[in-house]
Amino acid sequence: MISYLIKSAICLVILLLVHRLLLQREAIYQFNRFFLLAAVMGSFLIPLIELEVAAEVPIVFSEDALQEVEFSPDFKLHTDLALASDFVPETELAAKSFDWNLLFWSLYGLITLVFMIRFIRNIKLLLDKINQNIHVQFRGETLVLLSEKSLPFSFLSYIFVSRDYFESDQLSDAIFAHEQAHVRGRHTWDNLLIESLLVPFWFHPGLYLARQAIKLNHEFIADEAALLVTPLDQYKTFLLAMMSPRQSTGLASSLNFSLTKKRFEMMKRSSANSAKWVKILFILPVFAVLVYFFSEKVTAQAEEGGNFESGEVQANQKDIEIGILLRADNKIEVDGQIIVIQELAELVKSKNPENTLVRFSAATDVDMGFLSDVQKVLRENDLRRVIYEDVKVQKVNQVDTVYTILYGRPLYTPAGFENNYGENSSFGKKPIGGTITIGSVSPKSTKATSSITEPVDSYIPSSTSYQKQATEFQLKITKSGIFTQPTNEEIEELRTQFLALDQTYFNLSMEDRRKVQRASFPYAKIEKDGRITYKKFELLTPEERNALGC
Repeated sequence: MISYLIKSAICLVILLLVHRLLLQREAIYQFNRFFLLAAVMGSFLIPLIELEVAAEVPIVFSEDALQEVEFSPDFKLHTDLALASDFVPETELAAKSFDWNLLFWSLYGLITLVFMIRFIRNIKLLLDKINQNIHVQFRGETLVLLSEKSLPFSFLSYIFVSRDYFESDQLSDAIFAHEQAHVRGRHTWDNLLIESLLVPFWFHPGLYLARQAIKLNHEFIADEAALLVTPLDQYKTFLLAMMSPRQSTGLASSLNFSLTKKRFEMMKRSSANSAKWVKILFILPVFAVLVYFFSEKVTAQAEEGGNFESGEVQANQKDIEIGILLRADNKIEVDGQIIVIQELAELVKSKNPENTLVRFSAATDVDMGFLSDVQKVLRENDLRRVIYEDVKVQKVNQVDTVYTILYGRPLYTPAGFENNYGENSSFGKKPIGGTITIGSVSPKSTKATSSITEPVDSYIPSSTSYQKQATEFQLKITKSGIFTQPTNEEIEELRTQFLALDQTYFNLSMEDRRKVQRASFPYAKIEKDGRITYKKFELLTPEERNALGC
């Protein structure tokens, strides 16, 4: 939402700058009117336009290939159960957080309400003047005779003049022609459009600039009509005699709006046809550039190459085949020759992607990070035609996926994950003691300690890396709820990342743990009538707190 509004504001300011530099000083007032209206509407529409861009086709594995191999028992998590005494319930951490989202929307709603009340009030004031004063038909137009002294102005199909001013025959042909041009040009609708947009978008700087430019252009159009019935010098005299600090409401077209030297200069300006058309044609590439840079880029749907047993990659007689085998020792075997990944990059650079077919295989216990690096080399050299043969990759759960990305190794064995966070585990369920269990941390006991096997080459994270990850996670949590409530799927994904991050915290040494601020997860899982929802702890009702035991 913020990105959309920023793009919209930039588009409108650029278009208004083009109008100011190229079009405003040209006597093409009707074109300028529609250009300004198109600029306002276009600035809101351009960021919504979707442009397809070429997609990088990923090398993926099918679900069938991933399911063939069991999880390697060599990967185990080192968990210090002696840290149970340090466990702090997430409800206590979440209760201390302030709901900035609620404050933001409350403040925005209050200011928007003020602008809406002002907008409605201005319309009501003008309608009251129409209903409470005498109407007179004059030269095909409806005049509203006001009891108070006022300069002539127009709104909708009505021209408002002071009753004394009209009865003393001071309404000149030039002034009447000026206001008649506003009425017949339906300038009120332009003003209503801008003012209505300013109600929800009161913070939009471009709309205020557009309002000024549109109203000034209205006066250029009306001045042009007045000069058809009155000499220039005489018309200037009329306008100067009517100069007044009092202005009518912004919804009306006022005679003395922006009575400046620029307006007087425009009364005697004319434009050469050649220069006029050159400037008008220049507008088209400006719009095209804005669409290109500020539209929404959508990745084109491309065929996914390299899908195991998909049948999409077919070999033919013209193909030059390369056999790549990933070994468990992080070495690459290419057509029987052992090389390292740097040599692979040099080798594939000389290959033509059009007629090169890669036959790809990997050892069962190949490192996932190493596999990803090799895939990246193939993608960078545009080698998309890949057939996977005897690929054996360990399938991991969602928590393992996150943890593997962070540290290059899995977090849980399948049995361990099911025991801690599966459907039959105690995660998130109300125990007999009446408190919520977050994670699977349990107090020290002889039985628990004897069931833990010391891992081989366990990973011990540093306080610096953990704090960086925790800060990024908390920022992600904050951003996810600034304007909208995240979906259940988004919260589940955040919860998965939190579990991996929390286990990292328990892997820190006691000294490192004192240096960092532990990440928190602000959502409680609520099951009601068979439906699962998530709600922030500070927003829970007393009934929900009792049900959750917190």
